[in-house]
Amino acid sequence: MQQLGPDANGQDLSEFAYSLAVIADSKSGAVPGVSEQETANVLAKVTGLLVERVSGADARSVSVQSISNVLWANAKLRVAPAAGQTEALLQALARSGTADMGNSSTAAQSIANALWAVSEVQELSGTGLKVQDAVWEQLLSPYRLLQLAAGGPHAVSSTLRALGQLATADGHTLPVPFAQHCAAQLVYGPTAVRVGEWSPVDIAAAFWGCSKIGVKQVSFLQSAAAGASNWLPSATAPNINKIAWACAKLRFRDQQFLEALMHQGKQLMQHDKQLEHVTPSSEERANLAATLSWAAAVLNLPELSGDVKALLVSSGIRHMQEPLSPAVARMLWRLHTWLLHEHLMGGHGLSRLLTDQQLAACAAASRHTHRISPAQNPVRRSAAAEVPGQQEGQKDDEQDKCKLD
Repeated sequence: MQQLGPDANGQDLSEFAYSLAVIADSKSGAVPGVSEQETANVLAKVTGLLVERVSGADARSVSVQSISNVLWANAKLRVAPAAGQTEALLQALARSGTADMGNSSTAAQSIANALWAVSEVQELSGTGLKVQDAVWEQLLSPYRLLQLAAGGPHAVSSTLRALGQLATADGHTLPVPFAQHCAAQLVYGPTAVRVGEWSPVDIAAAFWGCSKIGVKQVSFLQSAAAGASNWLPSATAPNINKIAWACAKLRFRDQQFLEALMHQGKQLMQHDKQLEHVTPSSEERANLAATLSWAAAVLNLPELSGDVKALLVSSGIRHMQEPLSPAVARMLWRLHTWLLHEHLMGGHGLSRLLTDQQLAACAAASRHTHRISPAQNPVRRSAAAEVPGQQEGQKDDEQDKCKLD
């Protein structure tokens, strides 16, 4: 840190933080030869110095990309900035207005990266950020939203994901109506029109973000479904989990699309060496089978009951040694009651696909949820259930930062 003394400028701080995070990311999250605590201390010093820069007389000399890079480094290294620092950096981004935006695609990605990082560090801090509505309105001005909407797929999807997370996490940092307004501008934008050509990671992030705040733009969802043959073969279990969960929550009832998601799920569960995917773990298989099957129940697609059965059998869930997670158990109970109600699978529900102990655990998990929220009927539960097995820090699902020129 000697070379980053009190006189280090914003670009120096940005490049140092960015390099630190890139090195750690390439080495499974750790900087070789440096302890986790030491890395956190170094990054905290860099962040503090940048806050001083954006709060002082030289604030205009600090670029949007520099602020974005430092926030991104904190998120990637799982370091929560000190109280008030994230807010100060957000205010600096908002004050930048349309100045210092340079290349529009680079500018859009810088803002998207910053928003993604802020949503992540909020989760790390465990408390909502104290950001005034005026700051959000300035940061996500009509001009900025136009820039983001015309940015690359990663810029759009990262922003949608961040909007969903910021508006619904503890503390509700971002007002939901404003988040919905911003998301609507993005899903109607020129980049969103080509959503069928996006990567599965970007589609999953966009679907998840929209579903968190209830933004259902049917043509956007339909375009992604119509282009599934382009992106679905390379989708991973976390991608499919998020997409299926979002479809259920948004009540996007497309039988052919959900059937295609199920087919890809079964493919992932098979030990096919021709697939360029790592076979999901037993926990991931259970999560995937439960989420897809639960989505069929929520969307009331009895035509897919055969696919549900095949998927659960392929997952090997009945032979799992580990107990079912509460989220998976609740979804499976919702599925079980739907199957019974619709007289599907011979009227046996899941009794022949799960062990007695597993089915009892599902019922217990549902009763526990019912006690917490008496108005919630297990058979008619809200689709806004927990997404199982999807910790936001998972490598496979994470919205990684695009390299900026």
